[in-house]
This record gives sequence, C-alpha cells and structure tokens, in this order.
Amino acid sequence: MEDDSYGDESDERKHTTRGVVGRRPYLKSMMGAVATLGVASTGVAAAADGDYDVIEVPAGERYEKRIGDGETFENTLIDITADGATYLIYASGSDWTVRNVGVRGVWDEFEKAEPFIALVDEGSTGVIENVYLGDGAIDDSYPGSTGIYVGKAHAGTLKIDRVNIQGFPDNAIYASTPGHTDEYDSGTGGGGEVHITNSFAADCRAAHFRIGTDGSYCRNCVAVGGDRGFIGRFQHTEAYDCDFSGGRFGDVVVGAPGWDTSDTASVRVEDTRYGTTHLYWDGNELTGSSAGQPRTDPPAGVPTTPEEAAGSSTDANTDGSVGDTDGSGSDDGTETDDEETTLPHTLTVETNEGGPLVEYELTVEGTVSKGDAAEGNDTITEDGGTTIVAGVTGNGYTDDYRFDGELVDWSADVDPEHYRVLVDGEEATADESTEHTLTVETNEGGPLVEYELTVEGTVSKGDAAEGNDTITEDGETTIVAGVTGNGYTDDYRFDGELVDWSADVDPEHYRVLVDGEEATAAPDEPRTFTIETSEGGPLVRYEFTVDGPVSKGPNAEGGKSVASDTVTEDGDTTIVAGATGNGYTDDYEIRGRLTDWTANVSADRFRLLVDGEEIDPAQI
Repeated sequence: MEDDSYGDESDERKHTTRGVVGRRPYLKSMMGAVATLGVASTGVAAAADGDYDVIEVPAGERYEKRIGDGETFENTLIDITADGATYLIYASGSDWTVRNVGVRGVWDEFEKAEPFIALVDEGSTGVIENVYLGDGAIDDSYPGSTGIYVGKAHAGTLKIDRVNIQGFPDNAIYASTPGHTDEYDSGTGGGGEVHITNSFAADCRAAHFRIGTDGSYCRNCVAVGGDRGFIGRFQHTEAYDCDFSGGRFGDVVVGAPGWDTSDTASVRVEDTRYGTTHLYWDGNELTGSSAGQPRTDPPAGVPTTPEEAAGSSTDANTDGSVGDTDGSGSDDGTETDDEETTLPHTLTVETNEGGPLVEYELTVEGTVSKGDAAEGNDTITEDGGTTIVAGVTGNGYTDDYRFDGELVDWSADVDPEHYRVLVDGEEATADESTEHTLTVETNEGGPLVEYELTVEGTVSKGDAAEGNDTITEDGETTIVAGVTGNGYTDDYRFDGELVDWSADVDPEHYRVLVDGEEATAAPDEPRTFTIETSEGGPLVRYEFTVDGPVSKGPNAEGGKSVASDTVTEDGDTTIVAGATGNGYTDDYEIRGRLTDWTANVSADRFRLLVDGEEIDPAQI
C-alpha cells in the first residue's frame, strides 16, 4: 500500500526519534549535552583549502550558520564525516545568497531534522546556487532529514539553481508549505514562489521536487528513483524541460492526500519526460504529456562532489544570473583591461529567455580572452594557433569574449533556435560553421525503425534524440544507433560527412535528412516490388515512383499483365505506370525508395509486397 504520509507540515516540525538507536543518540548518552557551535567557536576547525574554507565538525557537535538580510555564505565545505557531526544552515530575510557550498559526509542521525532551512521576505529574493548535498543520510525510512526545507512563512522569491541532493529520507527540496491554507493548524503559508533550475535529485523518500504555490516551477531538473519525482501539492505549479523517472508512487504527482485544499491543485508539464503519474483528487489536473524517454544524468553544471561545489568561482546574483565572484569574467583575475583592448573582435553567445541551458564550444584561429559576461566555468584552451572556448549559458543570459583571428567553427548541445553566435554584433552565418543537422524521420502509424548512421567526424545528440540512442566513436568514425517510429524523429548534430546508413525496415518507412534535405545514397541492393490482385477482381491501373532505377520482373510487360507496363526515368527518379487484375501480378526490381503510389481502385482490391512482405500503400 502506498505510504501517503508526509509528516507534520507545520514550521514546528516534529523531531521523532526512531525505535532504532542510531549513532547520534548513543553519542549523546556518552558525551552528555552536545554543543551547538559556529565557525568561530572552540571545537570546530576552519581551514582554507585552495579557494574555499573547510569546516571540520567534531564528533557529536553541530556547525551552525545563519544568513540574514543582504548577506552571502559562499565557498565553504562542511565536513560531517565524524560520528554524530551535523550542521544547520538557516537563511532568512531579504536578498541573501548561499552559493558554492558542499557538505562532505553522510548525515547519521535518525531523528527528524531540517539541516538547511530557507525563507525569503515578501518583495525580495533569496538565492541558493551550486550546492552539493549528495552524500545523503544513513537513514532511509520516512520521516527523517530533509535536503532543503522552505519554511511556511516564505513570501518572496527563492531561486534554487544547480543543486545536487541525494539519499535523504524526507524530500530533497521540501517547498510546499508556503502554499498552506487555514485548513492547517499551523496557519496559512506565505505564498512565496520557488524556482528550481538545473538541479539533480535521486533516491529520496516522499518526493524530490515538492512545491505548492502559484508561480513555482522546475526547469531543466532531473529526479531519479525515490518515492515521487515532482509533486505539485497545492495551487498551480509547472515543470519545463525536466526528466523524472523511477518514482515508486509516480514520477509526476498532483495533489496531496488528506487535505481538501489540495483538490484544486494543478500541474502543467512542457517538454518534460517521465513514466508514471498520479492524481490524488478528482479536481486535480495534469496538463501536457511525456515528451519521451527521461534522461538520468545530472544537468550540466551540477556539482558532483562537495569539493567541486565549494571550490567553484561562479556565483548566483539576486536576479538568478550566474557570474564570477569579482565580476571580471576571469577564472583567476589575471586578465587585464589592456589584454582585452588589444583583441579587436567581440564574440558573443546569446540565448533565449525561458530557453534551455546551452553547452557550447567555439573554435578560433587566434587568441581569445573573456569579456564581462563570461563566467568562471567557461574555459579557454590554446592548442598551437587554435583556441577552443567551452562554456555554458541559457535562459536569456549571454557569454562574451574578445578575440583576434577568425571564428572557424562552433557547436552546441541544443538546436540552433535556442542560441545565436555573434561576431562584432552580427550573427555568424551557418556557412562559417562546419556543423550540420542529421535527422531520422518516420511515418505516423508506421513501424518502429532501428537504424544505424555512420559519420566521418563527430556527432552529438539533438533535442529529439533519446537516452536509448547511442553514439560510439571509433577513431575518426562515429556510429550512431537508435530507435524511433510512428511519426517521431531523432536528431543529431555533426561535423564531417555522413557516409552510410541502414535500418531494419524498408526505406519507405523512414527518411534520413542532412541540414533538412533528404540524403541520397548509392543504389541499394535490388528489391522485388509486386502488385497482386484477386481473382475476379477489377482492373488495377497504377503508377508509382522510385528515387532510383527500376527494371521489370518476369510478370511485368506482357508476361501475365493485361496491359503494357512502362518504366520512365526522369533524372534520379523513375516513374512506373501499369495495369493488372483478375488474380494476376506485376513485379519489378527497384533500387531506392518508393516515394509515391496511386491507383484507380481502393487499397482493398490489391496487395503491395516488397521482397514478399506486404506494405501499406498509405505509408508510401
């Protein structure tokens, strides 16, 4: 039976000790009262490690950090690997920021706890960005510790970007209580918005992304396993370009059990991939449908270790943009104004507001330096006279650079409509890039198409390619293997040349396009195309077209046909016209794809076969 319990949702959360005696209660009994310590307190070791501070919390003690109006807590690694070591981050007020923070070590308490609490005053913004909570908790039974808990009084806008939360027994991001009504004993919530972007959560109980106020959403987030991927508990919430999979009680869930106010909860999904859904009430509404197979890897930019999070030089501004800590756009501050002014050209990557994250690579024959908008995670690598720029931006933001020489190539992991590359303020034209699009199209109602594409060069997936489509590099050659069908498409980007392709179905069921134009291939192995009729049936006058050569078989042209059958070549296209009927057949050898078919009678008066297998005329 589904466990619909979510625990006490008031701000005074219950601290229920489980029947199992964990290490934390044992340490209490051995050590007496446990001290709560800040970074300056005796017993908590603070040390600089590279570009971040390390807080080593002693066994049985708690490190506590409170962030208030206008304050920033950043570039800190909290080490709780000692037995019973814990932490509390409490951010409240206006215009505060928590960024570049990693927690190292497993939370080993068995009591209900919120180690990270956040709420924002009305009319202001709080930001949590680039945080790693991926080591999780030793306890896996609900309720227990929460990854990030958004307090009921939250009334402003909370922006959570690039967080990694795994293995917590009571939600990864618990952000629904601001949507409470007076139905709750604890009173009405503050109604603040929660915007979760570019984040990853896995193997958490209850839910991964749990929100419940108008204006709250997830964008480009991935949740894997656990109880629920995304849940909109109250009001209207949304998910854009997200991936939710493996949820025990649903990947996308609407409403909440036991609360009448949840009856009107609604969720809208757009360009989001998931498997299962669950709506608790008749009044709940889910708008949209799954866009395909969910991905399971963290989005680009999500920290995968506590050290990576703490050591990042990027920051989140209160407007949600990402920038370097000193505003210079430099990783180490070594670039100077003089260096920038010596490079005559500007190079800019622009994105669309509300669009996806764009991972890009630019190739310049010459020298490149960062501009004001380039970020700490954008890299410049020189290789002889060539410079490779790799970066990430999105959602209407830009990255900019200065360079001398020539822009010779660029590529990105999304379709070109999501970004623009500009040189000296003018959009670079496609012929300046060697990148091409490669698309496999199928017919609506047609069969599943297993295909293989061979490219001399490199290949990356487009928006429509799925998790089960694979790209394998073998020296200079890249092999793409995938499956699609029933009117859907798979798409890729590549440089180099498409040299071969094949599929497990006849060519009339699919098309391969390069830069939007159907690819042509050398003549295929010959296939037999047969028109069969029924004895006593009518005369069937037909015409069909093949994008390759056609020759007559033994039954065409006067064999058993009742009229002269003609084969006319028109460039690379061949048009065949003929007639048969009354149980007789016409047959041909074709090389290429059947592109058109017409007949003077309905399709139930004849059969079409390719190499003995019947095909549907409507699919030609």
